[in-house]
Amino acid sequence: MEINKIHQGDSLELLKDIPDNSIDLVITDPPYGMSFQSNYRKEKHLRIEGDNELPIEAIKHCVRIAKKGCYIFCRWDNLKDMPKPKSVLCWVKNNWSMGDLEHEHGRQWEAICFYAKDEHEFIKRIPDVIHCERTGIIYTLQRSL
Repeated sequence: MEINKIHQGDSLELLKDIPDNSIDLVITDPPYGMSFQSNYRKEKHLRIEGDNELPIEAIKHCVRIAKKGCYIFCRWDNLKDMPKPKSVLCWVKNNWSMGDLEHEHGRQWEAICFYAKDEHEFIKRIPDVIHCERTGIIYTLQRSL
């Protein structure tokens, strides 16, 4: 596969052609397999295409092609299906997440599975909890006043 070139196609088919341990770092946020459709906003959105199942085969390819490490974003209920990671990070987003608005707690975090490979090394060891400030215009305005 030619480097520094955009390839268009089925990601699963393209991933099969990438050699093992050939990409320094893979960071991906695949569909979570929850068939999500927003019904809470003023502007309704269509269902997220391809979000009917967690793409485990593609995830395994992402881990396979990574030379140093791989970070894969997921939901808490994806963890049982994911290949066993070296670490699971907790991304505290400080805003409410999507999901069942009537029968679930409002999640403010997302999981990130980390797969360290043989060539991986931290320059400095980092914690497994990442805190982010809330996004959005109202919060930004409040912070600037």
